[in-house]
Amino acid sequence: MLKYSTYHSIHSRTDESTNNNLGETIHIIMKKNKHRIIRLILIASILLLSLTGFMTVFADAGQEVAYEKIVVEPGDTLWAIGTEHKPEGMDIRDYVNQIQHINGLSSSHIQTGQLLKLPYFD
Repeated sequence: MLKYSTYHSIHSRTDESTNNNLGETIHIIMKKNKHRIIRLILIASILLLSLTGFMTVFADAGQEVAYEKIVVEPGDTLWAIGTEHKPEGMDIRDYVNQIQHINGLSSSHIQTGQLLKLPYFD
């Protein structure tokens, strides 16, 4: 009976020592390679962000944009022009922002007789 209980206690210690050795080994590897691991994480993050940026650029490249030119009439506003010319299903705010961007406008003020380029989507 004593022999079995001794065997059992030794067996348990062997499992614990194996787990401790594994934990110690991982700790030593992490400690020695800390700088390499940090560099690897930074490089992976930069690559991920770069690829995300490229995907965004190429996703917009598939949509052809042409320009329609109009002359601002008395009483016209960017909002009214945008409402009249925007594609179906597009948010008016996005369309007005695109008009401002294309024409280099820093505000929504336009003048009578001003020539505006409007985005026209195929």
